[in-house]
Amino acid sequence: MPKASKDKGTANAREAIPFLRSVRAHRLYAACVLVLVLGLRRSEVLGLRWQDIDFEAGRFTVRSA
Repeated sequence: MPKASKDKGTANAREAIPFLRSVRAHRLYAACVLVLVLGLRRSEVLGLRWQDIDFEAGRFTVRSA
């Protein structure tokens, strides 16, 4: 049996910008930005809670994945 490649590739800016423009009005737009810009995994984005975000310092902490 041939083995499937685990490399799913990466998105470059030429691909990411049109994608973000097309999902701008979607309710999960912020999650898409986190995945593309910061490289977060789906489980890391879905594990974020309001208490993980420090709005005063402008940062967040991934505590669960």
